Amino acid sequence: MGMSNPKPAPGLAPMRLLAALSVALGCTAVADFDDYTEAEDGDDGPGDTGMDAGAGDVDAAAGDGDGDGDVDAAANVDAAANVDAAAGDGDGDTGDGDAEPVLGCDNPATLCVRVTSFSPHVDERVEIELVTEDHLLRARAILNPMSDGSTTADVVMPLAIPDVDLPEEGDTEHKLHLEINADQNKSGDYDDPPDDHAWIVDLPLDGNLTYSHNTVFERLDPRAAGLGADLVVELRELDAIHIGRMIEVMLVEASTGRAVGLYRLGEFDGFDQDLVLPGVVDPGDIAYEIQIYIDMDDSRRYGGTDDDDSWKAPRTSDGGNVVVTFDDAFRDADEAELNYQQDFPD
Repeated sequence: MGMSNPKPAPGLAPMRLLAALSVALGCTAVADFDDYTEAEDGDDGPGDTGMDAGAGDVDAAAGDGDGDGDVDAAANVDAAANVDAAAGDGDGDTGDGDAEPVLGCDNPATLCVRVTSFSPHVDERVEIELVTEDHLLRARAILNPMSDGSTTADVVMPLAIPDVDLPEEGDTEHKLHLEINADQNKSGDYDDPPDDHAWIVDLPLDGNLTYSHNTVFERLDPRAAGLGADLVVELRELDAIHIGRMIEVMLVEASTGRAVGLYRLGEFDGFDQDLVLPGVVDPGDIAYEIQIYIDMDDSRRYGGTDDDDSWKAPRTSDGGNVVVTFDDAFRDADEAELNYQQDFPD
């Protein structure tokens, strides 16, 4: 980097002289005396990676320290750091140039599940849990009921698979598995088979699973241990136009971008009620984002604010449950376009 002042800065002239002398004597200079830039790290709030770019900054594309050579998609890289998203995140795609993670099913960090031939359970509550080998809950989805009569239902939870659980080169099995149960006896909770139907299912390495109903049931024992607190969405004062519509709630961990909870209410009946996702909230003063949409065009998928009503808002666990009162005040203040509602690939 050339100096704007042709006169050497104090203290540099002796070093330049030393460098010239070393060259004359056949020695090798081991330092670049011109590169004396200093980069300051600004405080960019939650999710900042801790490094802002200056000359000679660390290239985030070199990896996230987990040994797999990819950029942590959940790391919420600060745009001011000049990290080039087009360099890729190690999963084969190139990103969009805006340092935003790929949220769809082509990212192995996104959980994509399709249950099919589930004809016995179309009007029952179906629960899908992402679980570690030592029975810790990573994410939970509740479909209540499973569908509007279709024997197939999809769940897509962007970045739900933490970086520490992503497959590494040479792995033949995923570190995580799925535990699926259908509330056959309609008790409102899980009961061991044969009262309910339940399965323990290996997760493919790419995080994409299509699972057909079968009668090889398994007990979910022990049940996956949650994080200690719940998401509670209180449906209040909804308009008559919302009766009969599907309502979907997504809980996203703000610091990582991980979708950790999904609740899909198949049909709003017009009455005030609470939607509860047990165990998906860390009570330790953790920041989350709540995304909610009402399927106004009855397509069973999010079509943007042109087709559906949607909202998002920040919340903090603050030592306990995350409670969202979804009333007129919330809907007036927090209407927004959503980005986490991705489609299962056909």
